[in-house]
Amino acid sequence: VLENVEGMDLEDLTKTNGVPFGYTEAAAWADQILDGLIYIHNMKPPVIHRAIKPKNIKLLAGGQVKLLAYSMTDANSQLDTSSNADDTQSPSLHYAPIELIWESLDAASQKVITNSYDEKSEALLKQPADARSDIFGLAATLYHLVTAKTPIDALERSIYMLEGKEDPLLPPHEVNADIPVEVSNVIMRGLEIKREDRFES
Repeated sequence: VLENVEGMDLEDLTKTNGVPFGYTEAAAWADQILDGLIYIHNMKPPVIHRAIKPKNIKLLAGGQVKLLAYSMTDANSQLDTSSNADDTQSPSLHYAPIELIWESLDAASQKVITNSYDEKSEALLKQPADARSDIFGLAATLYHLVTAKTPIDALERSIYMLEGKEDPLLPPHEVNADIPVEVSNVIMRGLEIKREDRFES
């Protein structure tokens, strides 16, 4: 049984707003979402949300946000990475870490990506989603909120970097000068491609 949550989701609010949200407002929302993640990640066994994105966060009348569960994916589901992905599925890629995209990639793409990984990183890439996977989704969501730009997905970023180019995802403070560099750095660490480079919790 799920609670009926009234309010607008942050994806619709971002479209309506048309400009970035202030980082203090976004940080307050992040604190609330992190409280929820701490709760589910510390359950026995841990629950991993796997679908954190603006569409799954609703803003209530009093300014509180709620992380929705109705479009969470189960452990066996895969993201569609094909170019003909339908409108409801393809936007999820922008908020998904590489480990959630991994199983839906063809063998050739997987081989190209793992060629740039050491043995430890490759083993970690193939492990099930964990708290760091949700941290990526939250960081991607915050990036969108404070820049009003959809983040470049992890697969596209990986391809750029495999070709020896710099990460094409600009830090938030370079997109929106109102974002403090320290806040920008926290968001970018949450958006690291390799999960061992993200925050542990």
